[in-house]
Amino acid sequence: MCQNLNIRIHIKNKERARKEKSEDKELCCKGDIQMFTVDLQAVQTIPLLSTGANYFKTKLCVHQFTIYNEFDKNVNCYVWHEAEGGMDSNVFTSCLLDFLEKLEDKSKPIIIYSDGCCAQNRNVTLSNALQQYAITHHAEIQQKYLVVGHTQMECDSVHASIERKKKGRELYVPADFNTVINQSRLSQPYRVNYLKHTFFRDFSQINYLKSIRPGTKKGDPCVVDLRALKYTLNDGVQYKLCFDEEWNILPHYKLRPQVQHNDDLVIPGLYNQPLPISKRKYEDLQDLKRMIPADYHSFYDNLPTQ
Repeated sequence: MCQNLNIRIHIKNKERARKEKSEDKELCCKGDIQMFTVDLQAVQTIPLLSTGANYFKTKLCVHQFTIYNEFDKNVNCYVWHEAEGGMDSNVFTSCLLDFLEKLEDKSKPIIIYSDGCCAQNRNVTLSNALQQYAITHHAEIQQKYLVVGHTQMECDSVHASIERKKKGRELYVPADFNTVINQSRLSQPYRVNYLKHTFFRDFSQINYLKSIRPGTKKGDPCVVDLRALKYTLNDGVQYKLCFDEEWNILPHYKLRPQVQHNDDLVIPGLYNQPLPISKRKYEDLQDLKRMIPADYHSFYDNLPTQ
């Protein structure tokens, strides 16, 4: 009986989240809001070779973070490999904030849909950065999270088209993956941002929030229970545990006037140098060079190693 009840609640939450997204999409099509969906593509491994001899070799991991504009269908792809950046919250925050800062129109409310992955989309680092953005630009931003197991979004079609274009091809270096992305939609090509370690920023000095947990004591709701967050100039950071409830102020929010009025706040770099790969991976990549054209060998020779 209890299991059936949980299933019904899960289905209800899924349908409500889909309804919320559909309603926001209508507002976006009318031009009332700006709406984006964001997601990380499955990890790519480079080099991608047709020969089976490389199967047991460790390869370089390449990451691709997708931002899909629901209004004009433009797609921004942020691409980096593991020697240039990691997979922590500062990395994903750097990508999203770079995109938001480049928006031509910052006056309309912004709604961002994603899954609930804590490292990418539901963490205090991103929330602090979005609150700083809301204050600096007098903007309103909402993050909305789809239900686990039902996170299909427009980004998925982007990833699928990239995978189709990649099929049957050999990719020797990460830049070859950028070419695949550029060719995956000819009518409106995806925009590729190929990132170096100098791109990523450290947002830890922004501290409106110590935590985005909506509760303060044992038994209270946790971060994974959040369904939506809202960032505004005057009302702080607010949350919802379900889409039908009213907005509530996060208990850990603290307005900091010295940050609020500092429009020249400089966010330091996250890395001082490229990230070293493991010795074993470096050796495997060196061994794989015999299957790669010589023009690409210098890329692997210059990778930092432990």
